[in-house]
Amino acid sequence: MRVAVLLAFAVCYAALPPKVTQTPGEAAAELFHDADTNSDGELHLMEMVQLFDRYDVNGDHKVTRGEYVNYTRHHEPDLVNMAKELYTVFDHDGDHTLQVSDFMHLFLLMNPNVTSDVVTEYTFIGYFTVLYTNLQSN
Repeated sequence: MRVAVLLAFAVCYAALPPKVTQTPGEAAAELFHDADTNSDGELHLMEMVQLFDRYDVNGDHKVTRGEYVNYTRHHEPDLVNMAKELYTVFDHDGDHTLQVSDFMHLFLLMNPNVTSDVVTEYTFIGYFTVLYTNLQSN
């Protein structure tokens, strides 16, 4: 009987989504520092393309929802509960795949100075903190 109860508890516990352990701001800062590959405190357009390439696991120049969720699960586990919603937000053209153009649109949303090819750390973290907070409250 005790084994059955423990087994039932383990199955229920395993089915629970992972607990978010970071605040939205902390998750945004972690994502920024992961994307800022040259560590200069700015996200350059090329770094955004490189970020896309990390999600595009099979190299077909498209990121499926499965690729996105799987990458998020392994590299940004605090965001996995929001991964499907984030994917929908990032899919600017609504074609159910992410392409470089969707990442470029995201870059432009974060870049208040469209004549610049960089997004500052402050702007990036602010954008994603608001986005994560809004998704968590839904």
